[in-house]
Amino acid sequence: MGEEVERNSEPDYGFQLAQLQKMLQAHHLKVKMRVVGGMYPDDFVREEIIENLKHRFDYVIVNYYRPVLGQKGGGHISPPSSKP
Repeated sequence: MGEEVERNSEPDYGFQLAQLQKMLQAHHLKVKMRVVGGMYPDDFVREEIIENLKHRFDYVIVNYYRPVLGQKGGGHISPPSSKP
């Protein structure tokens, strides 16, 4: 984890999505990873997230590119919401 990965000819020491997936699976969690990046319509992604969150023990973790939201930095992994 946190090992250097080459990205666009520059080193990236950040936490990679595939590493997160493997870590969660190592804890015996079922993981469904989607790399959206314009491959799926927004409505499809929104509905999939809403459907997932209807299940008591299901969670969603998103990764987004901070500059798209006017933030400094690169990618960021975050839960979009929390459950009571």
